[in-house]
Amino acid sequence: MKSLANNRMVLENISLIIKLVLLLLKQFDSLVGSPDYMAVEILEGKGYDQCVDYWALGCIIFEFLCGYPPFTGAAIEDVWFNVTHWKKTLVRPIYTGVDAEFNVSDTAWDIISKLICDAEVRLGKKRIEDIQEHMFFKGLKFDRLLQMVPTTSN
Repeated sequence: MKSLANNRMVLENISLIIKLVLLLLKQFDSLVGSPDYMAVEILEGKGYDQCVDYWALGCIIFEFLCGYPPFTGAAIEDVWFNVTHWKKTLVRPIYTGVDAEFNVSDTAWDIISKLICDAEVRLGKKRIEDIQEHMFFKGLKFDRLLQMVPTTSN
């Protein structure tokens, strides 16, 4: 299985996602957005901080790698139910046979499960560098992120 750190195209796409998330970090105390990416504490009406954006980042990484949001449902009510019961509904997809190449790496699942978790222990709660230093982002130069220009490759 290819290492995510060595896949230039994946890193370029992830850098775009991170740029978007960094822009969104400035927007607090609102109920704007898709429930597919809303942290459980928002949907439950609890107080929250910037860590809800780290939950959203986990959902975005999940969707980017799996092809669908982690809490998808047929109707919005299903999504809300799945998010509020995330401990049971967040499942690592496992494929076999010819589809086995689509399995999420252990490193990717590690960051997803550390971002989509209880707010008190969410990766980045103490310092954002904990997210940046995670093995999933190995090789990504965060200090150069805003200067990066995405390119296409074959």
